[in-house]
Amino acid sequence: MAIGGIATGLVLAGGAGGAAALHKDVAVSVDGQVRQVSGFGTTVADLLALGGIGITERDVVYPAPQSNIEDGATISVEYAKPVTVIVDGAPVHFYSTATELDGALSELNLAALEDARLSISRSAPLPRQGISVEATTVKNVEVVVAGDRR
Repeated sequence: MAIGGIATGLVLAGGAGGAAALHKDVAVSVDGQVRQVSGFGTTVADLLALGGIGITERDVVYPAPQSNIEDGATISVEYAKPVTVIVDGAPVHFYSTATELDGALSELNLAALEDARLSISRSAPLPRQGISVEATTVKNVEVVVAGDRR
């Protein structure tokens, strides 16, 4: 019986070691804000779910959600936020992982927006629910007064 008890003890110890190997403590950076997440899981998606961090296909997650995760690792999540820019009355809709409006506008790569007057500050933070901004672009106007062009 002593041999059976030793064998059972070894199996239980091995099981505890296996469970300990599944327990992970990781740092998760969400839009630059870091917090610790701890729990049992093998993939990035497992640990994000344990931390109550929901993601969509538009979000940027590194390592990829299906990747295996090691204890002590860091996971980065950049949420994609809906942005609407109404340029001279015409709306442009897109998603951006930028944290400020200026970063999102640079993703559009529209030269006309560089000097545009905006309804809010370029340094305004992009909230998770998204943002809408009006942009009025610079226009060249030629004025003719009594035949004189200016």
